[in-house]
Amino acid sequence: MRRKIIPGCDIDSVFELNSDDVQKMLPVRRSDDHKGKRGGVLIAAGSARYRGAALLAARGALRMGAGIVVVASVEEVLTPLSLSLPEAIMERLDAPEDLDDIFDRWRERCSVLLVGPGLDRDERARGICRRAARWSGPSVWDGDGLYWLAEEKLRPSQCCVTPHFGEAQRLIGLPLGDHRFANAQTLAELYGAAVLKGPRSVVAQKNSPLWDVPRGDRTLSIPGSGDVLAGACAAMCAAGLGFQEALAVAVWCHGVAGERIGRLQGKDGALAHEVADMLPLVLKELVNRANHSKL
Repeated sequence: MRRKIIPGCDIDSVFELNSDDVQKMLPVRRSDDHKGKRGGVLIAAGSARYRGAALLAARGALRMGAGIVVVASVEEVLTPLSLSLPEAIMERLDAPEDLDDIFDRWRERCSVLLVGPGLDRDERARGICRRAARWSGPSVWDGDGLYWLAEEKLRPSQCCVTPHFGEAQRLIGLPLGDHRFANAQTLAELYGAAVLKGPRSVVAQKNSPLWDVPRGDRTLSIPGSGDVLAGACAAMCAAGLGFQEALAVAVWCHGVAGERIGRLQGKDGALAHEVADMLPLVLKELVNRANHSKL
């Protein structure tokens, strides 16, 4: 990592990641691993209004290597999911109280909960987020989940948040300052760990140096890109990485995937599912480099 000096900012522990750093963070995989060893992600997301977000989050998690992905949502989401992503497991989540039984069924096989993509801002979503905040393990909050974290002043016990600038302002509760590093640090102090998304995303964890991730370009400024990233973050958490490492690996791979699509077909007009589908190739290259460096 290369230490950065940030003019006009009183934070002195900012490091810029490179590919060597990310390679060292990758989860250890064995040739005889089964899907349970890859980690399980439970996703509480989607609504009749926003049907695609949960699908994209699930796709991001699976393409990032999760062994089990369970999507808890309404029928309007689950029906297309069964056709477009049959690898995911489906649970009906019509009312907030349904989440209690879903937790009971999947807590042993899904170590990480992802909350919020496309969940909406109605009373159903409010109740789901209140219950989701009681999840005892690691949780990743994105999209409408971030809205309800701020609105209900929820503080899950093991939490990371993945906001863009506007969402971060709501979470912090004050106008954001000029420095993205200071804003990311504030988010981490409030919630434990955070990705502040942007042209150069910042990964932060409470009481740790900040990591600047210099990957990604405007190819990623498309609908659903953040949903894919949230799923990728959850997959890396489920693989056993600590929050900061998991977020850094996911953000790096997501950024490189976008850059590659931009080079192949142009920076305008990409689709979020294409970004998800590029993730295995990016991971493969990182793993190959890591293995080569050990020879």
